Amino acid sequence: MARQNWDEVRHARLHDLLMKDELGCAWGDFPVGFSYFKSIYAYDLLGRLCLFNGTSEQKAMWRHSHRRKTLMELGQERVAMVFDYLLADEVPHVHNGVRWGSYLLGGSEPAYREKVRELRAALDETGAPASA
Repeated sequence: MARQNWDEVRHARLHDLLMKDELGCAWGDFPVGFSYFKSIYAYDLLGRLCLFNGTSEQKAMWRHSHRRKTLMELGQERVAMVFDYLLADEVPHVHNGVRWGSYLLGGSEPAYREKVRELRAALDETGAPASA
């Protein structure tokens, strides 16, 4: 987990450089919302791990790959390389989430994957818990 936290700090630093050097903006120029994180952190440890890993980290692999492809098509090779870099970290992040989630469920990866499906089913299209 320490490695993943270190990776996330590097990701934030990379985004900071990208915003300044390529996009001409800085933190605070646009509003930031934390409703997604607040909704995820309302769960217990296993629920947080399953949902954050299964919605944020796992989907980041697709998002980074898609962004890279789009940026390359637009001739933005330098910015596309940023998403190659981020994608390389997301793969082990997802693997670690599966490993620790399985551990919390007695070492059962199938039980972990079922728990992720169960928790995802209770989310709306934004990823927030659906209203009762």
